[in-house]
Amino acid sequence: MRSTSNSPLLPHHWEELTHTKLDPTQLDKIKVQLDLVLLALEALARVDTNVIIQAAAHLNLEPQVLAYITSRQPQLSDSLPESEASQPQRDEEAVRSLVLTICYLSRQHQELIRRAVTLLEQLVVDRRSPHDIALLGDYLDTFNQLYQERWLDEDKIATSDLLNSVALKLLVELLFYSGPGGHHRLWSRLLKGAPE
Repeated sequence: MRSTSNSPLLPHHWEELTHTKLDPTQLDKIKVQLDLVLLALEALARVDTNVIIQAAAHLNLEPQVLAYITSRQPQLSDSLPESEASQPQRDEEAVRSLVLTICYLSRQHQELIRRAVTLLEQLVVDRRSPHDIALLGDYLDTFNQLYQERWLDEDKIATSDLLNSVALKLLVELLFYSGPGGHHRLWSRLLKGAPE
């Protein structure tokens, strides 16, 4: 993983994410949105669970992010030391930690994200399919495949066309999350998507 900065996000970034009292329903909606953002990062930049945990450790956020990941992917808890797998989860703390981790990883892969978005913009102008460009076609195929593997039994998004639309929207969002203040943008987006 190549860093574009010598230092991780400073501790004040954590405090910049406004404290809110989120009820369980709101938190569940936020978690679904975060899962989709992570899916987009994984599909484009091959960011997997190990990379996420390494990035969180670099930011001193590993316990919170690990708690989030094990709560969303219970099969991982079998392979973790008992002290890590059984930590009580603090949902909002874990979500805020993951926001910072996602933005850090987005910055790590900003060049790739920017190239993909630039190609997408050109394809829109040319009225061509994203599958005409290998990078975008591979991204969409991987996103679809990963989504089907993880949410096959859940009634969230049905058709391939709708999945492609979501994947391309997330790709553009990743570019915004990779820049200065990306953590503010992502946190604001999550809060807006989780109305009371």
